[in-house]
Amino acid sequence: MDIMVDLETLSTRNNAHILSIGACTVFDQSNTFYVTIAPGQNRHIDEHTVYWWMQQSDEARDIFNHINSGNSTDLPLALVALGEWMSEVADDNPIHVWSHGATFDCVILADAYDQYNIKLPWRYYNSRDTRTILDISKRLGAYEKPERTGVHHNALDDALYQSEWLATALAQLRT
Repeated sequence: MDIMVDLETLSTRNNAHILSIGACTVFDQSNTFYVTIAPGQNRHIDEHTVYWWMQQSDEARDIFNHINSGNSTDLPLALVALGEWMSEVADDNPIHVWSHGATFDCVILADAYDQYNIKLPWRYYNSRDTRTILDISKRLGAYEKPERTGVHHNALDDALYQSEWLATALAQLRT
């Protein structure tokens, strides 16, 4: 089972404060997961990333209104829910977790699971990187970027877009 994950955070470190988690199945994007995370995680916040957020669109920054409204989940509960969702959609198949970059989303999630002593819901060697596939696709002349939809820097919208992009690149590589 191929699952795309995307995070919105307040840092770029492995122990970044997580604002939201978005995920979807790659080849059937009807299975989705989205949660915003409550404050109080004891994770890293970087002033440069906070400044970067202040420059994003109103739609992207709406996540802060959602979090401040009290409609968010504690990080350990969100991690458990993500793991349960992954297990449900995988239906006992191995889980391959894709992210847009090898050193960000999966690494931060793994660090958070470790912080709370929660078992990582995928095998560490089943992390996958879209940028490698997209680079290979581009080098082979089979690269086509789909039209962007959704809100940039909304974790679920980004996961959906990245999974569409990945599926497109893989289909092009097959031909």
